[in-house]
Amino acid sequence: MTTDRKQSMHILEMLAARPEIDELIQHLFAFLVENKGFTARRPLKDTFTSTFTFVAIPKGLGVQICPDFRDEAIDVYLVKLLDRKLPSWKDRYESPQRLRIFLRDVLRGVMHAQDEELE
Repeated sequence: MTTDRKQSMHILEMLAARPEIDELIQHLFAFLVENKGFTARRPLKDTFTSTFTFVAIPKGLGVQICPDFRDEAIDVYLVKLLDRKLPSWKDRYESPQRLRIFLRDVLRGVMHAQDEELE
């Protein structure tokens, strides 16, 4: 079996597990809704990725969890709301402020967390 074929088969296996992974993400981050005053938004999904968004409008803060089934990665972002709304793609690239940042960057750079799991 060629490397490309193996990779394609692996991607298909990951996509087959997508419902369980999506459910696990919603379960793991349910504490934001239950205990922290966040509201869950409807997940956005395309072929290889999903975006789960939780917002706390009074706090001006959002959290986005983005599994990528092709790259086998899950990115978590902190998001600053603009006028009580998630920033658009254009806002995120044109604003002089950082509106969306990797959670691991906050943990490492701001809170000086040191853990191999963050790498």
